[in-house]
Amino acid sequence: MEISIWVTKMTVPVMFMVLLPGCAKSAHEEQAREPQSIEDGGFFSSEPCGPPCFWNIVPGITTIDQAIDELEAHNVADLCAQYRNEEAGTRGVTCWPGLELTISFQSDKDVVDGIGYSVSEPITVGDVIDFYGEPDAVFVEYTGLPHDYYNTVMMLYYDDIYTRLLLPEQESGVFNISSSIVIANIAYFGKDSYRRTRQRYHAIWNGYGQYAPDSS
Repeated sequence: MEISIWVTKMTVPVMFMVLLPGCAKSAHEEQAREPQSIEDGGFFSSEPCGPPCFWNIVPGITTIDQAIDELEAHNVADLCAQYRNEEAGTRGVTCWPGLELTISFQSDKDVVDGIGYSVSEPITVGDVIDFYGEPDAVFVEYTGLPHDYYNTVMMLYYDDIYTRLLLPEQESGVFNISSSIVIANIAYFGKDSYRRTRQRYHAIWNGYGQYAPDSS
């Protein structure tokens, strides 16, 4: 089984292929095992664990080697590539196609820093609020070029589980949130990373309706 390593510097990508020790499997074994579907990622079911844990991977605790072991255990490692952006100082693993999963690593330690994934079972904003309650904070921002602000995206923050929920982009200067909107991406952070991210966003939840982008 091979995992690609993408190294990016000055926007020029270079790919290296490495064979992880102990990952070689027979053709029969590969055919017998199907990659595991994300389903709800444990967000509601807590299978095999609940937020901020995903597939037994916990930001701020799980090491890189342990995270890769979990990807192998779920038979998805061959869909994943390690990346490193030397200019931005970021690195991690991203998995595709058929699996929207990214695991970022801390820059100074071989420890998972964050996890982002899209569920294979639709989860709506109403589902989340019914289960976890109202979000602790929200953030709305414009997308696109500075001279052509038109689309907006919205994020919901849950402090107790160090989680950020990204909602789909809307073609509007304001974001109109309703209970039926399907979550686009779920992200978990380590405790320190979440606090650094969260301290920038203080807008409170005011129920369903329209939210203007943050002007700060």
